Amino acid sequence: MKIKNEKFEYWLENIFWYHYKWYYIIGLFVLTLLIAWIVTMVSQVNYDWTVVYAHRGTADPENLSKITEYYSEYAEDIDLNGRVRVKAVEILLTDTPEEPLYGPLSDSDYLVFFMDDFTAEKYTQLGYFEELPSGIKTVYISSLNLYAAVNYAPYRPHDNSENEYSVYTDTEMAALNELMSEKHDKAAVSAITVLEALGKTQNRD
Repeated sequence: MKIKNEKFEYWLENIFWYHYKWYYIIGLFVLTLLIAWIVTMVSQVNYDWTVVYAHRGTADPENLSKITEYYSEYAEDIDLNGRVRVKAVEILLTDTPEEPLYGPLSDSDYLVFFMDDFTAEKYTQLGYFEELPSGIKTVYISSLNLYAAVNYAPYRPHDNSENEYSVYTDTEMAALNELMSEKHDKAAVSAITVLEALGKTQNRD
């Protein structure tokens, strides 16, 4: 048994490690990266909707949870995977000039906004939010004591100059932008429908 161990140690140190050390290290490094990538892809959640909850005061996890629940009930399954996933982002507002809501209002990824009365009135007067079929811009949700609105920020096309490692040709990028723009427009129409439904069902009392 001792002789076998000595032979193995000799092979490991003088043959395998001497000749294949760097192949082994590089292979192990690549395998580690591959495992990390797989874990990230499996654990990553792709949301159909990202809605904003903007208000003054302190954090309000209860309403944040209700917003996710209510919107999920009526929202469309955008990626068609059989499940509607909604992510609600809470933004606390202050009276400082660095208003944190201006960013989301100009970002096409954010279409739906839930707000307290002060915030809804302020940004409606500033010209934000789309007019709903009922002729109003904000829908009051009595069960949340909040107003909801759709803000349509046009989809911003991407081009290959933004990423030197882009795998798309200019023609492919143009086609992708067109597809994403159509998807964004469709989502905006769907969001209006959802708010109309919420306004009717959550205000019965």
